[in-house]
Amino acid sequence: GSLIASALNIRDTEYLSGLSNSLLFNPQTPTFGYDGTPEDFIDAKNFVRVDEGARLTTANGGRVFLFAKRVDNAGTISTPGGQTMLAGGGAIYLQPPTAQLALYASEANPGVPTLRGLLVEVGPGPGATPEGNAGSVANNASGRIDTPRGNATLVAMAVNQAGRISATSSVTENGSIVLRAQGNANNADNVIRASQGGSLILGAGSSTTITPDTTPGADGKPLTSDGNATFVNPRIDLAGKSVLLDTGARVIAPGATVHVRAEDKPSYEAFDSVTYRAGDDGARIVLAAGALIDVSGTKDTALSAARNFVTTDLLGGNDLKDAPLQKDGLLARSKVTLDVREDSAILGDLSKYRLGLQQTIEERLSAGGKVTLRAEGAVLADKESRIDVSGGRVAYSEADVRPTLLMAQDGTVFDLNHAPAGLLYTHAQNLQKGSLAGFDRWGVKVAYGTSTPQQREPGYTEGRAAGSLSVVAPTVLLAGTLAAQTETGERQQAGADAPAAAGALRIGALRQGGAEFGAPTYNRDAVLSSFSITASGPVVAPALWAAPMSAALPEDAISGMRRDGLAAAGFGEVSIAANGQVALTPESSDSPFALPDHGSLRLLATDGDVMLGGVTRSPGGSVELRSLAGSVALRDGALVDLSGTFINQVRDGPRDSSAIQGGTFVAVAPRQV
Repeated sequence: GSLIASALNIRDTEYLSGLSNSLLFNPQTPTFGYDGTPEDFIDAKNFVRVDEGARLTTANGGRVFLFAKRVDNAGTISTPGGQTMLAGGGAIYLQPPTAQLALYASEANPGVPTLRGLLVEVGPGPGATPEGNAGSVANNASGRIDTPRGNATLVAMAVNQAGRISATSSVTENGSIVLRAQGNANNADNVIRASQGGSLILGAGSSTTITPDTTPGADGKPLTSDGNATFVNPRIDLAGKSVLLDTGARVIAPGATVHVRAEDKPSYEAFDSVTYRAGDDGARIVLAAGALIDVSGTKDTALSAARNFVTTDLLGGNDLKDAPLQKDGLLARSKVTLDVREDSAILGDLSKYRLGLQQTIEERLSAGGKVTLRAEGAVLADKESRIDVSGGRVAYSEADVRPTLLMAQDGTVFDLNHAPAGLLYTHAQNLQKGSLAGFDRWGVKVAYGTSTPQQREPGYTEGRAAGSLSVVAPTVLLAGTLAAQTETGERQQAGADAPAAAGALRIGALRQGGAEFGAPTYNRDAVLSSFSITASGPVVAPALWAAPMSAALPEDAISGMRRDGLAAAGFGEVSIAANGQVALTPESSDSPFALPDHGSLRLLATDGDVMLGGVTRSPGGSVELRSLAGSVALRDGALVDLSGTFINQVRDGPRDSSAIQGGTFVAVAPRQV
């Protein structure tokens, strides 16, 4: 069942249609609206409140909708597999998620929205009211909103999340949390959209989380899906003209996408094609001391190494298309067992078998997620704040396996991963020969073959990819801790498996309207005024941190971060684009600025100069210094070392050798290099 509690009126047509009239036929008409006098549109008279100790719980798939000028929750609301929606205003517009698909499209499939539920926009109440015509929503310190495998949405001009909001994600049902401080919705091109941003506060000590849902299925086993199924990552959307993560506020969602936007007028453009703009200085994102955004991958996935050994169906001519000698040999019409972590010269690309491996939700979320911070004014992160996009890990335990073995005419034995396609094989072990089976008058005939004792496949740890952090604003001060670490497992260190992909840090508008920096259609506006990476970081007046949401930004540039903090974060890609100067200039006593193997450093400016100093190292990496209208300079004593690594496998054993070749260096500017 569901519950709708509203201090706003609902029209008869909406009631009789089960709320479908405005959703399907009249989207420009509010589903709920205030129709009283302006004097009564005040918090004391038009409100919905869930008191401390009260509990609202639905069955699976249920909904709890609370609508009024002011909505407060101090109790507990639980809607497993459903949706909790708190909206404050004078008009409530309910919409299907496809109405804003560009904004909420899944990364895995643009046609699938990440929000499983309804969207809501809020309009104002009557004019000339004693307290103004905007609404507010608060989840108080004692408030608990729990939506396993569902969605929690809070929308009003003022949104205060001081309690706990939690959701979970499974392999088939993703969780999402939407906190949007916006309102004054009106008709824009036949779509109802908010026209003004408000104030969003994640209060001190608040908790906003999406965790993996480990509830077993009907058979008692963990739910799984393979790589052929569409998997939608969990998502948290935070928006307002100002967004504050107060002291100790936590946003935790392993492997999720977290979008934070501070805009005077809300944007509804798709994230991959948005045109970024500078705007009101008051449009800020602030991470106070102890604030945390953590989308690092999970680290508790435990699997058996036997999972990587797959038995195929009966092999046909298409399976053996790259090995014509085998089409009439032992492998034809046979089932084989092989290690799908590597490809096979005989069977070719084994990606279809890798896609067929079943994965739990913990494994699905083992890679780091994505965080985007976008503000028209400033992004300010306190020195005690933290943003973590580190990769997780998967632990494989040892297992007994029995792969198929082939014997060549000269007696050499190969497994299928390493058997040459051009040899004739006279004998096979652990092979299920389909043509030997058949039927007689007593039923299925037994087909006898030879098998070897099981071999022990050792256990190991596999590091998963780190995520990305993107920050776009005229002023960007990253004084806090950033983390994009990856782990290197035993097989990855030996070069048997690909290393975990390193994380990416992107600052400034590297893309504008879908065009890359420097492309002919790029509008030459990186939004970011300038950026400096120095030993001590930017010098900021104490008055700014005393009132980061309201204090005036200094006229001189303060955008930047500490060099050692960036080096310790572990990012493999660092890209910075600004309209003015971009500089990485350490002091002479600084240690080398080291990026991982194949790292990438891009310092880009539209009108200003680009400067690089000190020692920069990345085996097999790349460095690009580019100014569209200024100059590029290497400071005295600067060294860029992109030489390949030296590996002594005789002494050290097998090692990853992908970075033994040198990298690339590019410096481009119209004035001077």
